[in-house]
Amino acid sequence: MPVPITRNNRIDPGNPSVARYLERLAGFRKRRLQLSADPTGSKFESFVRSAKKAAESALFSGVRPTRAAVRSAGMAERDGLHAERLYLTTEADYEVPLIVAAPADSDEPLPAVICLHGTGQSKEGSLAEYGETLARRGFLVAVPDIRTFGEREDDYVFRAEVEILEGRSLWGLMIWDTLRIADYVRTRPDVDPDRLGLVGHSLGGHTAQAVGSLDEGIAATVASCGIFSYERFFSPRGHSTFNNPYVCVPGILAEGDIYDLYVAQAPRPLMIAWAARDPLVPKEAIEDFLEFGAPLWAGLGNAEGLKVVREDVEHEFTPSMRSEAFEWFDRWLGPSK
Repeated sequence: MPVPITRNNRIDPGNPSVARYLERLAGFRKRRLQLSADPTGSKFESFVRSAKKAAESALFSGVRPTRAAVRSAGMAERDGLHAERLYLTTEADYEVPLIVAAPADSDEPLPAVICLHGTGQSKEGSLAEYGETLARRGFLVAVPDIRTFGEREDDYVFRAEVEILEGRSLWGLMIWDTLRIADYVRTRPDVDPDRLGLVGHSLGGHTAQAVGSLDEGIAATVASCGIFSYERFFSPRGHSTFNNPYVCVPGILAEGDIYDLYVAQAPRPLMIAWAARDPLVPKEAIEDFLEFGAPLWAGLGNAEGLKVVREDVEHEFTPSMRSEAFEWFDRWLGPSK
């Protein structure tokens, strides 16, 4: 009797077709391990260039670039913070709603952090949970609604499926938007463009990972519950993409797994907030990342630039994890840098 490919929206790793594909993805993992052992060689540099090119081709297929434009929708001051609501054009016929907050009394260019929320959340939530605290610590924060959420709320499952059918990727569009936000933030006269960071949780976490890999100007990143590879998405827990179809990116696995792109972050500072009982991010995904990441950051001369904060919780970015993130940005982006 044939082994079914899916059971209750989960793939069955015992299916021969699935098993063969997982073996292919395991081959990408072995290649990363080999290359990370000698990250100063020409083979590694070529690998990073190829991974970024392949990822950009897949993620941004069908994107409709347009001239960047920003419009203000009002400002407010509260308890020593200056906050402005903006709308940033990132693609033809699309604007990202954005809150930019900073200390009201600052007269010098500030370090900046882009704050990205998780699935089903909004910019207001990110501002309250960690954006406002960062602003009070002396950072300018840019807090957007990720596409299909917040002010741009849509049925993200349906939207992701439609984008796939049209040859585009919803996650690619989210990443594209964030890259354009980074471009905009760097042009602001109140920002030091060399001290720009990213923090995100869940969907925001793996979006931050991708943006930090593609944009060499991102100086430090914090990713909470945002580590994933397709190999570990499919196995050992056998997730299908029915519930999170935005991770389906046409062509993304043609030459490697998503971790092949993530190596491009090294040796820039990266903090991983690891929820040990996370039902969505298997521990094997974190372990795989650290297996090649630790020697990679060390081999490139910044062993301290890769940090893991682990707590025995589920899919959470806890207050203590956020406190560690604030200190991380103080260390790598703060006024003394």
